[in-house]
Amino acid sequence: MLCPVEGSELQHAKLRGLEVDRCPDCDGEYLDHDQLTELEDQVFDHDIPKGTIHFGDHQVEHACPHCGKQMLRFRYRGWPLEIERCPDEEGYWLDKGEEKHIRDYMKERKSRLARSSSAESAFDKWRHGGSGGFFQKIKNIFK
Repeated sequence: MLCPVEGSELQHAKLRGLEVDRCPDCDGEYLDHDQLTELEDQVFDHDIPKGTIHFGDHQVEHACPHCGKQMLRFRYRGWPLEIERCPDEEGYWLDKGEEKHIRDYMKERKSRLARSSSAESAFDKWRHGGSGGFFQKIKNIFK
């Protein structure tokens, strides 16, 4: 397979325990379709829905290393990160450093869900008559 950016022959490499194809020139990486999910699951619980992955597909000049068709660029899970994918959904192209951004976004998503769950739990406890008066209940929410 050839790098869609440099045209160099992709080489087998390890990315956080995953077997990927990496460009020796630009350090971009081609992940098979399921490997992106596996990368996310290293940070984010695999049984919690992550939401839609593709937002705003548009064709780019890069040829897919897998099928040779023009790749599609999209906003990754609605975050301000654009990555490319195979139009046949065989895999994803990550430019150098994008793997780190994906992991950071998954950490942020996990943190937001944990805060939301904690707030819901505190509110539910308050609503069902936790101890103390009204002001104590409000204080308990923000603990």
